[in-house]
Amino acid sequence: MRRVAILLPVAALLAGGCGRDGYQPARGRLTDPSGNPIPGLAGGSVVFEATADGRTVSASGAIDADGRFVLGTDGLADGAAVGTHRVLISPPDATGDIAAKKVIHPRYEAFDTSGLTAEVKPGANEFAFKLDPPPGRK
Repeated sequence: MRRVAILLPVAALLAGGCGRDGYQPARGRLTDPSGNPIPGLAGGSVVFEATADGRTVSASGAIDADGRFVLGTDGLADGAAVGTHRVLISPPDATGDIAAKKVIHPRYEAFDTSGLTAEVKPGANEFAFKLDPPPGRK
């Protein structure tokens, strides 16, 4: 009986850490259709969302001035879960009284309309997304 009492807390600790071991390195870059960085997108974020074992798992990363991002799930840059993910792009928030200028098509701001998906596989993952400008801009 004493062995069971000692093994249960140890098993609980090991099981609690299993999710992190399943995350795979994932990074990428967002560009315009010509392959250039998108001015005004820095400071926004990329969000990957997958469903695993009946629960939703999300990973996100900040977008830098070159359009690059590194995904993290439980911590900064710890990767994303293996599987198929829906992807959304969240532009930077407005500051003060100034409304944020739209720099990408608004459809990318929601999972249901972005049309973006990514397959995270075991090992290092690199993604590239070419994004359309907002309507009326070329």
